[in-house]
Amino acid sequence: MSLKIHSLLQLYEVPPENERLIVDVLRQIVKETLPSYCKEKISFNVPYFYGKKGICIIWPATIPRGGIKQGVCSGFGMVTDYQMSATILHTEQQADFLQNLSISG
Repeated sequence: MSLKIHSLLQLYEVPPENERLIVDVLRQIVKETLPSYCKEKISFNVPYFYGKKGICIIWPATIPRGGIKQGVCSGFGMVTDYQMSATILHTEQQADFLQNLSISG
């Protein structure tokens, strides 16, 4: 039987606590940073953010086909607005999160 996630509630039932925490923090950073016209949906069983085109995906390792064995992978599509991409990548929240994050395998 293949995994099919339809909502964020279902997504948060699957990964272990450390992955859930990372996904939650990354989602909040992306949601606070993107312009209001951008939306989020579940695609390929993971959070996917888009505007006119795909912007970002957040993939916990426990969700199949992500290509990673542990942790959480985040990927950005082509972002043509330099200011928006710089904001996403350099928010104070993200820096604090990454500095204080400790994942044990």
